[in-house]
Amino acid sequence: MFKRTEDIMTQTQIAVQREWLALQPGDTLALRGATGTRLQLATATPGDAQVRVWLTEEGQPDDVFLHSGDSYAVRGGGRVVLTVWLGTARLRLQTPAATGTRARKSALGRVEFA
Repeated sequence: MFKRTEDIMTQTQIAVQREWLALQPGDTLALRGATGTRLQLATATPGDAQVRVWLTEEGQPDDVFLHSGDSYAVRGGGRVVLTVWLGTARLRLQTPAATGTRARKSALGRVEFA
């Protein structure tokens, strides 16, 4: 008996080894165990100022909207979900140890693309 594709895989887990991730409109990224990680947003195309990302963090009272040039520091160890709403975004994930220096590899607990 065959299973439907939807039943087999709804999320993809990855190990982040790049300094920047390119995300398209509609892409969703979930982070777990990322306390202290700084998320920095930039446009994928120089001169394109129209990038907007929605972010929600478990345990925080308000959602956040990031625009190109904005950054966000993860406060807790729960789940963080972000979705690209507008434009092609470049996202940089800097762990607490890498903040202030060039981050070569992320040490996040878990990263998922949904």
